Amino acid sequence: MCETPAIVRVGGFVGDYFSVDLSNGHSVTIPLAGRIHEPAFVALIENKTFDRPKTDGKRLYWTDDGPSLYFNEILETAVG
Repeated sequence: MCETPAIVRVGGFVGDYFSVDLSNGHSVTIPLAGRIHEPAFVALIENKTFDRPKTDGKRLYWTDDGPSLYFNEILETAVG
């Protein structure tokens, strides 16, 4: 059985795109344009923290009680 790769780094890319580096050596780019009008993301944009996501290896998150994107969601939204 294959183990799910860990998220090792996330960085801003351009606009509402983020670059995600995985423990298996792959990188993906994810667009969040479809979600930036959701209230939780609007708050991040207004607080000027949208471009600074964090990772705990399993998800991207901005604040402990804010929105998160888990590995499967990241793969579903990945570009290319």
